[in-house]
Amino acid sequence: MPERPDPRRVSFHELPGGARLVVQPAPEGSRRFAASYLGPAGHGFDPPGREGLAEITAEALLAGTDRLDRAALFRQVDRWGGALRVSTDPEMVHLEVQGPAEEDRRLLGLLAEVLNSPRFAPHEIDRIRRELIEAQLRERQIASLRAEAELHHRLFPAGHPYRDSGAGSFPSVSRIRPADLELFHRRHYSGQGGVIVITHPRPSSSLRGTVARLFDGWPAGRPPTPPRIDPRPPPSRRVARIALPGQSQVEIRIGTMSLDRHSPLYPAAELADELLGRRPVLSRLFQVIREREGLAYHASSQLSALSWGGYWELQAGTAPRGADPALRLLEAEVNRLAEEAPDERELRRIRESAIGSIPLDLETASTAHDWAVEIGRYGYPETYLLDWPERIRAVTTDDLREAWRQGFDWDHAVVVLAGPLP
Repeated sequence: MPERPDPRRVSFHELPGGARLVVQPAPEGSRRFAASYLGPAGHGFDPPGREGLAEITAEALLAGTDRLDRAALFRQVDRWGGALRVSTDPEMVHLEVQGPAEEDRRLLGLLAEVLNSPRFAPHEIDRIRRELIEAQLRERQIASLRAEAELHHRLFPAGHPYRDSGAGSFPSVSRIRPADLELFHRRHYSGQGGVIVITHPRPSSSLRGTVARLFDGWPAGRPPTPPRIDPRPPPSRRVARIALPGQSQVEIRIGTMSLDRHSPLYPAAELADELLGRRPVLSRLFQVIREREGLAYHASSQLSALSWGGYWELQAGTAPRGADPALRLLEAEVNRLAEEAPDERELRRIRESAIGSIPLDLETASTAHDWAVEIGRYGYPETYLLDWPERIRAVTTDDLREAWRQGFDWDHAVVVLAGPLP
């Protein structure tokens, strides 16, 4: 009997233009597929004075092609039962299409068309520009968004790719024109440096030919050079209090520069993040601040380990009278993990929870695809997902504490409180 496809193992292939193809078998019985383009077109590449350009370019991909305007593009996507979306972060753009496996050629053809021949119509750019300006206003007025923005602005120096959200400023997005998008697209959406990731019930041997034909005309330009990053940490620990009258709660953020994705300590840091608050119900922050003390509406931890660097953020949302007590509890948990190793029972519970979530992720093509995207993005080996549980099981309490010490620089952390402060 033929071997059953295993979504934990991917295969790699080269495409015309120098792009890499990552193929993941869909979970058994799946009748849907997912495909993503990952490219070096995140907002960390925004040129000075044109902040917001990467975000506008990415959103404009979904605003029409040379052949189809925006309405016609999405009518076709809907007709074939698909979904099309785009997002950016500081390093990458992520364009994804999903749909029924029997419509893969049509939907993959649309993905290639959107990537290679965007229309960049002036009226669509104006619409996206207005939406970005509205996002800038929300960033200043909504407590959670303001706390996030202030944290990054105080943590990272001017010019650092992780400093801004990608929305730019009113002056920067106002000066962006269609020619700017065309130039950014030409420089950042070429084959080299790009990755196509497909999760599909069809075997990789038949998918390779389909994808190669669709992307045959992809330009083979050189990938852009990543921005230079100042390695200096911020000044010693600082606290910022941002008064926002009229908001319903105070948002607290504590953040620090942290480990990148390829650090040997990354598996231990992932477990430390789980322990503190990646999945709230089991975590220390949720149990202590919300369940035991009743001080917060939410409390969590988020490690963002990327290719160029990383940052680690603790957060909570609380009523105004609970802001300072909640902050003290967050700070106590920071010090507790640095000074006191978790017991083996707690570590085992968190470890098995993290490992146990993987089979659940592999039940659908959509959630399995998220793992394949991670493998393709960070250049992991084809057996990464097979090996990941053993790497997690190998983490000791000492490893976890060392990852916390190196990954959460408390001496240079930034603390932000934003909202209706008492």
